[in-house]
Amino acid sequence: MRATCLLLLFPPRGWLDLENGFELGQVASNLFEGRGMSSPFEDGSSPTSWFMPAVPLLWAAIFKLLGAFSDASLAAIYALESLLAGATACVWLWLLRSMLPDGSRRILPLAAVLVAALVPEHFVALTRPWYWGLQKLGVALMLACALLWHRSPSVKRSLLFGAVTGATLLVNSVPLLLFAALLLQSVVRSSDKRRAASGACVAVLACGTMLLPWAARNYRAHGAFVPLRQNTWVEIRQGNNPNGSIIQGLDSLHPNVSEQERALYREIGERAYEARARSETIAYVTQNPGETAKRTLLRAAFFWLSDLFHEGVYGDRSWAEKSLFEKLRDVGVLLVVVTPLVLAILALARGWLREVEAAWLLTTPLLVLPLPYYISHIHPTYFASVKALLILTAVAGAGEAIRRARVERGSSRA
Repeated sequence: MRATCLLLLFPPRGWLDLENGFELGQVASNLFEGRGMSSPFEDGSSPTSWFMPAVPLLWAAIFKLLGAFSDASLAAIYALESLLAGATACVWLWLLRSMLPDGSRRILPLAAVLVAALVPEHFVALTRPWYWGLQKLGVALMLACALLWHRSPSVKRSLLFGAVTGATLLVNSVPLLLFAALLLQSVVRSSDKRRAASGACVAVLACGTMLLPWAARNYRAHGAFVPLRQNTWVEIRQGNNPNGSIIQGLDSLHPNVSEQERALYREIGERAYEARARSETIAYVTQNPGETAKRTLLRAAFFWLSDLFHEGVYGDRSWAEKSLFEKLRDVGVLLVVVTPLVLAILALARGWLREVEAAWLLTTPLLVLPLPYYISHIHPTYFASVKALLILTAVAGAGEAIRRARVERGSSRA
């Protein structure tokens, strides 16, 4: 379904149209050309920690096999994204089968169809290769491991949970917040808190061990302790400066869109550029707390509707000027965005998830994963990180509501 949607509705037009994969493509190209994990804004050899290493290394390997920025390499990356989406749907299927009560398991085929059909994200995320495919699979595996660990925080399961999390963090650092939240929730909800706390420590050690080689590499490259990415403050500054953005735009203070910022990055180096972004951000937030709070609230609201605010969907043309296909597409996007959001809110408000084992495994990521984007900036591609979880929460809640209604009708007839 994902591949069909990509090829028929939004056919890719090659690497040139994708600006060669933006910063991620540049880092992969540097690796392919033998310059190592180096600057995403130049063909130089200055070391970078702009990204976690897994996806640049993966792309570099594909370039090695099929050619850098060739049609074959792009096709391979798109095919891999579709395979990852299918694997992620299988993990969601297992997770729902494990969590839902027996009477609700008949909705699982519907849940699988919805995930497979609707997770082909808004076309910006669908046609722009990035690290979302691997991150979503990693998060799904984290939740599956968390369920097993919550049931029994044994040493073996603790090691597995920590190792899977560490592998996911090598794709992107954002799920670190989710890891901390899942551990905390499991310990608090456990009947044997001492055992759960010990298991949590083992999981943290396993995760840290997975990240240790990356941190050691960064210490050698930068002469400083950089356990994850080195562009956190650069991203936060985009939304926290005098012209700070709600949705990322061409006027954002980012080296990828601003030639002035790119020149500054090249002049002073990545580490100094990150330090400068940190000091400027802190100064602005300290001096403008009201505006910072307002922008944060706006981003929190728009994050969940960001698919509706991209010019590629609606553009500047009036409704009357659009073709029938464009109108149907716009209505479809609206329904895909609003329907699961409304159902998920109803499920939480009306307690439809009470019968679902460890339902917090579905709701916690919805609360935690978007937090970095609330304080920095949003973009339609970022919503892709939680879209499947939102759909699953909505489906699980609706299925539970239907099951309860049937049970109540059966009881009243008896």
